[in-house]
Amino acid sequence: MTTTERLCALLHERHAKGLEKYGTTLDRDDMTPCQWAQHAIEEMLDGAGYLMRLKDELSKMRKEIETLRAENRELRNIIAHDRET
Repeated sequence: MTTTERLCALLHERHAKGLEKYGTTLDRDDMTPCQWAQHAIEEMLDGAGYLMRLKDELSKMRKEIETLRAENRELRNIIAHDRET
């Protein structure tokens, strides 16, 4: 499945969840443009928070990987030294 197909599938899922949870779609007419803008701002802030958290986790993982690589190199050097002696 392509990235675009996955995005489309997610949009369809969100549409169905919105219908189930709120009984309506984004085609509703009970919100003013300012309310729509406020809702979008809040959603974007949530998204920024998720991305910041993800970035933090990726940084931790990168550090852990680098530590493991260094330990792996050290072990390889020890093994190579033991084989020589």
